[in-house]
Amino acid sequence: MRARPHRDHSVPTRHPSGPPLLASLRLHLLCLGLGLAAAAPAAEPRAKPAAVFYPGASATLLVDLDQLKVEVDFGTKLGRTVRAFDPATHVILSAFSYPLKANYTPAQLRDDHLRELKKKFKFTELRTWEKDGEAGMEYFIDDNFPVADAVSIKSPGVRQKNTFIYFASGNTGMDLHVSLIRYRPADQPGVDAMLRRVTVRRDFTPAPADELQCGLVLLNDKDRAVGLKQLEQLFAREQQQPALDSAEWRRLIGALAREYFDHGAANRSYEVCIAGLAREPDNARFHYDAARGAAAERQLAVVVEHLRAARAQRTLLPVGETLPDPAVDPAFSKLRSELRFANAVHEFDPPVPPAADNLVVLALPGSPAAVRLNLAG
Repeated sequence: MRARPHRDHSVPTRHPSGPPLLASLRLHLLCLGLGLAAAAPAAEPRAKPAAVFYPGASATLLVDLDQLKVEVDFGTKLGRTVRAFDPATHVILSAFSYPLKANYTPAQLRDDHLRELKKKFKFTELRTWEKDGEAGMEYFIDDNFPVADAVSIKSPGVRQKNTFIYFASGNTGMDLHVSLIRYRPADQPGVDAMLRRVTVRRDFTPAPADELQCGLVLLNDKDRAVGLKQLEQLFAREQQQPALDSAEWRRLIGALAREYFDHGAANRSYEVCIAGLAREPDNARFHYDAARGAAAERQLAVVVEHLRAARAQRTLLPVGETLPDPAVDPAFSKLRSELRFANAVHEFDPPVPPAADNLVVLALPGSPAAVRLNLAG
């Protein structure tokens, strides 16, 4: 027997839409001899393939998610599921990884799954194959739209193509599922392109970034003990030999700090934040979370120190990220009556908007766009 993650073979209804229209706008303003030009945004770097695995897996599926919309990333100690959608072709890909309790061949994994599917769906044109260490099958569902396991609704004209490929390596089973609801022969290149996005990596040793993502998935999906253990092991290694980049380091520290604090281990939350600050001393979020951890122990001087540091560094936060308001954060409820705390909280008040006298508006006559310059200071 084998353990499998929960499978949901329903596919949400989608309305056809083309790929998003990408446009660049270059605005030139000339005023008092000053020329301003808005540079075209730099292209985002291509994301590394995502490793779909669970703790202890001996192999993984590597999935190229570039330009795809990830809809599901779910994991427990019993496996991992990632589902993504291509907005350009409407093809959906699901990748599964799960532990095996016995030696299975890919064909056995397929046949086992096929028996499950026959209990739930009526399909046509079933085809199976085995080659190069993998097993596969494909079939069509006609005139019925699957909305949940063993549940479908009549939908004339629907012709959903489903392609499955199965792999087995050591203690790990893996399979991928590619589907398109309203399939036509002209759509096959899109299906084939989606299948090419997935490769198998045997004798797998996860990279630190992969371990981070797996731990976060498990932590957020209620398998807390397994996810926390993975993050703690990664944290210990990072302190000895850093391998995560700055963004990944912030995700790791933030996740551990919140997890410890929310489960009554404020002292450990504080210690993790201090470790984070050792690498990034100007990180406002680390300072703020350190203040939360110290507040649980009523360490007023430490709280005030970190709150003031957080305020001083908050302009360095990533775009779109803000700090909570300590005046209403329940973590500081024990210190509400302390004057020093109240003064530190007062410093968190938003800055006063610049006076109108300090603003200069630059625009061409008749132009709908303008640039506002604050000349204060």
